[in-house]
Amino acid sequence: MIEQPELFTVGSPQQGRPHRHTAPPAPAEPDPDPTLPEEPLLALEEFEAPALRATFTRKLTKRQAFLIKLGWHPLARALKRNLRLHRDAVADPEVRRGGPRCGTCAFRQLRGGAQRDYPKCWLDPLAVTRGQATDVRAWWPACTEYKEDPKCRQQPGRRGSQPPSPRRSRS
Repeated sequence: MIEQPELFTVGSPQQGRPHRHTAPPAPAEPDPDPTLPEEPLLALEEFEAPALRATFTRKLTKRQAFLIKLGWHPLARALKRNLRLHRDAVADPEVRRGGPRCGTCAFRQLRGGAQRDYPKCWLDPLAVTRGQATDVRAWWPACTEYKEDPKCRQQPGRRGSQPPSPRRSRS
């Protein structure tokens, strides 16, 4: 037969008698202050910075720069079309000037979102999504379907060359 321990012993509070107190354990050595360690936890030579996780935007930008280097337009993958770069466009993502750019194309339009407008390419309106994969950067080199927007054309000497319009006096 298995012995079962007694649930209530003599002197327990359940029987109405005071419980016999045992002596508390001896106090242990006080712990040193954890904010002031005796020696450094990690030497500077051993410190290794944690690797940064690539966000979706960083991965997307790298992929788009890679496509530009190969001679493809960055939207070729997102729009699922064979879009090559314009023959006069600069195929280097580091160079952001010279040649036709998406910023001066008639197909690049600002479309309204909840908080702001987003630049989208309306070359193929059915392929445009609401995500940032189909956003068009103004510095991108233009594709073969490039059509210059007359509103974006800047004429040399045009800025500030016109005299200010005369104001009418309120007398």
